[in-house]
Amino acid sequence: LVRNDVESAAFWYKKSADELTLPTEVFNQLLSRAAQLEGFSMAASLFAEFGVGITPNVETFNTMMLAAARNGDTAAAEIWYTRAQGAGCKPDELTYQALINAASKRGDLAAAEAWLRQAEE
Repeated sequence: LVRNDVESAAFWYKKSADELTLPTEVFNQLLSRAAQLEGFSMAASLFAEFGVGITPNVETFNTMMLAAARNGDTAAAEIWYTRAQGAGCKPDELTYQALINAASKRGDLAAAEAWLRQAEE
């Protein structure tokens, strides 16, 4: 994604995924770059379109939570947290950082403090 062209990267990801089994890390890079360049909705669209054939890991879910946090979208970050738990992913420091940032950006200090307490447990 040197040219910052998410659509081209998605096209080549799809073409490669049709012919090869690509590792989750490659998918995570696509999501991360899409989130940085185009925002949460683009990353969510790519996850919906291409995420079927991969086994998401904590990095995958953290990427989605961080993208939601950039928008202060606490609800979306929490939905991805729930999905991560459902997939058996153990939260890490970055997971809680994303959730705390999302709550803080929205001005919900009580939620940010609750996530901080949970991270400390």
